[in-house]
Amino acid sequence: MLKSKETSFNHKIIFSVVCSLLFCSCEKNLNTIGTELTVKTDSTGIHIINNMAIPINFLVVEINTAARIEWAVHCDGTNINPGDSRDITYSEILGYTAGCELIIYWWYCLPNSKPGPVNNITITAY
Repeated sequence: MLKSKETSFNHKIIFSVVCSLLFCSCEKNLNTIGTELTVKTDSTGIHIINNMAIPINFLVVEINTAARIEWAVHCDGTNINPGDSRDITYSEILGYTAGCELIIYWWYCLPNSKPGPVNNITITAY
């Protein structure tokens, strides 16, 4: 009976290790905000995909820099159309340094050309 318990215990350990390896091997550079926005990072920059049915505007900045700059949400700027994507190189991101935390602010515009609610996601850059 003891051997059966040891075998069961060993199977649980093996199962836990396999699950951990599978979890750790998943793509770490993918962040999804619900079904609205997908963000991928790689060694050259970030890739934003608009999964919504309306265009979005966005701003990408290093997280500490974001606290020191003045900016305003507007509806006449950088946007991504529905189903489209945009690549932003790290050299385009204000305050970027290797391994820094980036914040992506994004919003959509209402029919009266006024900004809707501002959303954000933080990611770690390469």
